[in-house]
This record gives sequence, structure tokens and C-alpha cells, in this order.
Amino acid sequence: MSNAPFNDLAAPRFSDRLTGLPLRESLERNAADALAQRQATHGVVSLLAFRLEPSAGWSDVYRRRVLRWIAQALRSATRATDFVARTGEHEFTVVLPGASKEQSRAVMVRVQSVLGRYLDTRGQRLNARRVRASIATAPEDGETVDALFSYLSGRIPENETASRSRAG
Repeated sequence: MSNAPFNDLAAPRFSDRLTGLPLRESLERNAADALAQRQATHGVVSLLAFRLEPSAGWSDVYRRRVLRWIAQALRSATRATDFVARTGEHEFTVVLPGASKEQSRAVMVRVQSVLGRYLDTRGQRLNARRVRASIATAPEDGETVDALFSYLSGRIPENETASRSRAG
């Protein structure tokens, strides 16, 4: 009989080891609950997705640091009633119960503002444009978790759209 520590590789993980945030499965349950509440109250629920676009020159250590920064920025820019999760390798999603698309855009701007304060390894500010954002709001963009995620996956990132409209 081995005295080796318990191997938890097969056990389900509910939070991300790097950021401490819940994972996608927890977010989907939370979003389903928020959508059920939305239907009962005829309110709104938004999903706000962020995707990091790492630079080819970033070291693995720096990339992990940026992912932790994004998690911190999301925690500091959201309300206690919002649910923040890491939903992919470079992706984060926030469930915003009762938040319209405009209110979600305000959260997006706050997150990007916080991220712009972080410094890279050369003392330069992190380019917030490396973090793309998209918003899906129920009921206008879908009524189920799957429909909202599908809408998010087909969207041009909001900050990219905003920069194009200013340029044109």
C-alpha cells in the first residue's frame, strides 16, 4: 500500500488553479439560474466574455501573470451579484444578472481601464486591446445559456467594433 498523496487528477475541478476563479461548468449553472430568475421577473441577464490575445513574444510566465491580472480586474470591476469564471485557456465570462447591454459595456470599460494600469515586464502598460470583449443579453440575443454562448462566439469583439467605428 502506497503512502503517496491522493491523486486528484480524476476528480472534477470546480475552480481554476491559476486564477482561483470558478470554471465553465459552474458558470453555466449560475447563468441557467440567472436566466430562470430573469424569466420569472421579465428582467435581463447579460454575459460578458473576455478573450486574451497573447503576443507571440510573451513568455509562459508573463502570459500566466496577465491571466491572473485579468481575473483580478474582473473581480474588482464587477458587482457582488455578478459571477466571474474562467471559461477557456484564454477566456473569461461574467454573468451579469439584471444588467442591460449598456450596463455591461460600462463593466467592459472598467475592466479595460483596470487592465491598462498593469505594467508588463519592461515597465510598459499592458495593451488592453489584447483583451477582446463581447456581450450577449437575454432576451434579445437568446433565451438559453447555449444560445447566449453561441451569440458570443459569432460576435466581432465589442472593443474592436468600437475602434473601427471611431477610425471610419
